[in-house]
Amino acid sequence: MKLPLITIIDTELNRGTYMGKQPVGLDDFCLRITEEYKRYGADVYTIPRDYYSSWVARRGDSLPMGWVTFQDKNCRKNIKEEKWMYTVSSDNITNNQFSTGGDDHHSYTTVSADKALKLVRKYFTSYTPTQTLGHTLGAMEEAISLATRKLEREKEEKATAAFGPRVNKDVERFMRDVYVTDRDRLPVILQNNIQDVLAAEADFAETVDGRGTCYYVMVDDRTQQQLQFSVIPLAQRKGSYRMSMESNGPTVKYTADELPEKIKGALSVLAMMEAKTLVEHVGMRMDEGIAYVYG
Repeated sequence: MKLPLITIIDTELNRGTYMGKQPVGLDDFCLRITEEYKRYGADVYTIPRDYYSSWVARRGDSLPMGWVTFQDKNCRKNIKEEKWMYTVSSDNITNNQFSTGGDDHHSYTTVSADKALKLVRKYFTSYTPTQTLGHTLGAMEEAISLATRKLEREKEEKATAAFGPRVNKDVERFMRDVYVTDRDRLPVILQNNIQDVLAAEADFAETVDGRGTCYYVMVDDRTQQQLQFSVIPLAQRKGSYRMSMESNGPTVKYTADELPEKIKGALSVLAMMEAKTLVEHVGMRMDEGIAYVYG
């Protein structure tokens, strides 16, 4: 079950991905949810997901806590009567009546609004930094993969311009050696092309090898005046865009004043960039509360 960032949900809503009035029963249930959380001092709100469902989010969180659905479930074979039912869906739910891989595995359905509200209260909580990492890491890995492929294409284009599309590798190696030992023997245009090849290869090596350790940085609660950050070190295998949590790297909590200067500087740079823009040797900002920073 993958949850989108709230910023993406808001953008899709503004672009008109979902248009239309939702059922009154869903509106009423969403109002009950917000009022229920208000009793406990939590600022929770809902966002339309489609005609039958709404996201439920806590103010200041980057991810929604889940979504609620209100619709006629008569299409299911095990329900004989026509009834409108409530479905509560969250990554915190594990429903073993359904196989893994689908939303039903993370959902419970009931005809009772009271029971559905209890399910919401039980399972709809803000996600931990580790959980949030699991929902956003794929976007960072995809950005790294795209940037790496772009650098590889640039290398190939430079090599093709210098040596031709089907040059023998021994011939290419010979021309490279001549460039290093006695480049004046080569035509000027070939010298320039080989220089471009070497520059592209050096840029690729510096960029890819220099990525190293990456830190997942999350603001725990953006509604608080004194911000607190959760930082999780990630290990990236050399030559791969895949990353994983370091076994010896637990989540570390920092206040804004305690945050390491390198991370603080990277966050300042990323704050000026559009979200999901990868800046090599710096990182990528997912939204106002989540960033991946190179150490």
